[in-house]
Amino acid sequence: MLSGLIRPSAGRVRFGGVDITGSAPAAIVAAGLIHVPEGRRIFANLSVRENLLLGAFVRTTKKGGRAERGRTLAEVLEIFPRLGERLGQSVGSMSGGEQQMVAIGRGLMGRPRLLILDEPSLGCRRCWWSRTCCSRWALPAGRM
Repeated sequence: MLSGLIRPSAGRVRFGGVDITGSAPAAIVAAGLIHVPEGRRIFANLSVRENLLLGAFVRTTKKGGRAERGRTLAEVLEIFPRLGERLGQSVGSMSGGEQQMVAIGRGLMGRPRLLILDEPSLGCRRCWWSRTCCSRWALPAGRM
């Protein structure tokens, strides 16, 4: 419901003080709410770079969007340096943890105000998840 893929049967959904009930998913993303669904939903036949750049699609259509996209890509690759080593690789040939990095990175490419992660550690080794995400966002390791 939050990402606009399922319509609520009752009630309203508000984000940033704005009613987004019934809004199209693209409008919700443009408002800054980005959902990384369980199961990754990556494009296995595309490269890491192509998958990441798709996450910035809504922003690239705006003035100055391409330059900002390049800066954001550099930031995502700083968070997930493994992806920088594999930019040309097909995502379908990567491990589950690496695919999860691509999915989260794609969400970050949209520069969200709120990033919703559904089962973010799915397919990831616990030590990688703790080292990468808990330290980056200061989440206590036992509270996921």
